Amino acid sequence: MKIILVRHGETEDNANQKMSGWTDTELSLSGIRQAHMIAQRLKHIDIDRVLSSDLKRAVKTAEIIAQHQSEDLIHEKLIGLREMNFGNLEQLSMKEIETIYPMEYDKLYNDGTEYTFPDGENLLSFHTRVVDTVEAHINRNDQNETILLVAHSGAIRCILSHWIIGNVDGHWRFAVDHCSLTMLENVPEYPFIQTLNDTCHFDKLED
Repeated sequence: MKIILVRHGETEDNANQKMSGWTDTELSLSGIRQAHMIAQRLKHIDIDRVLSSDLKRAVKTAEIIAQHQSEDLIHEKLIGLREMNFGNLEQLSMKEIETIYPMEYDKLYNDGTEYTFPDGENLLSFHTRVVDTVEAHINRNDQNETILLVAHSGAIRCILSHWIIGNVDGHWRFAVDHCSLTMLENVPEYPFIQTLNDTCHFDKLED
């Protein structure tokens, strides 16, 4: 089984460095362009079905990619693939958190996986939610299937940490840029990374 992991395109909140976990933000114009570029990159790969977060930025990215496929694809939109819930700190930048909630800012950096966002999640509960969702939606008996999974940087880190490291401890060891391409082969028996955070499809934009 092959799983193609794609982070959604950029949003205005991303550009402004605001915490945007469960906030249902739209893709920016830049994010839409990014989604079309990764769609071109993937159009020659035969994808069997699509899983995505149910938030607009992930759904739209997945839909753009699916439009470039030769056949209509089943697209499952899953709440379990959402980004971490940042609770009361949603829509704030780290600078704003440091100014408005200095005690939370200190705990955020010092408490590690034990830190829980006020009225939100901690890393361990987030990791468990994402992993359980993915495990429930893959068919372990179909080793020839190729799944496109479009989600958020944190959710993709959860998946990589689970299948490559084996636990939550590897969460921050993976870079996941907007509309980057990461591919895992031989899932779930012995997953290995074929491509990681690849953004070479953006070279034309830079030119």
